[in-house]
Amino acid sequence: MLRGSKVVSTINLGFAVTASAITPDGSEAIIGAQDGDANREAIVWDVPLKRFYTPLLTNDILQVKLKNMLYHSARINCLAWSPNNSMVATGSLDTCVIVYEIDKPASSRMTIEGAHLGGIYGLAFTDDHNVVSSGEDACVRVWRLTPQ
Repeated sequence: MLRGSKVVSTINLGFAVTASAITPDGSEAIIGAQDGDANREAIVWDVPLKRFYTPLLTNDILQVKLKNMLYHSARINCLAWSPNNSMVATGSLDTCVIVYEIDKPASSRMTIEGAHLGGIYGLAFTDDHNVVSSGEDACVRVWRLTPQ
């Protein structure tokens, strides 16, 4: 621990947190979580309101806006927000990178299957059109995102 540092906030999820990232503007934090083997999801914490988005409605757009992202088949290892906060990318042990456009239906997500020959361990956006991934296969790849 750094000298003089102190914890200013704690979010106790009650299950393993496997990754986290905060939006460039500091308004939202996305958390990769795993509750046993069955539930692997990315959920979002509203930083100013100090609460999770709660999925109260189930239409497709709200599921993404409320950040209930359940499309990986293995643990989420890394997360990244686009510079303009409009997209979030998730990387997993399942070798996939999934990019969600926050204000669009979950069905419009972009999935890069087999992005690496092993788990994905790092993600970063270079701008709003390119994402960089790094993986267990000792490779770093740059992906040009093309909307569907």
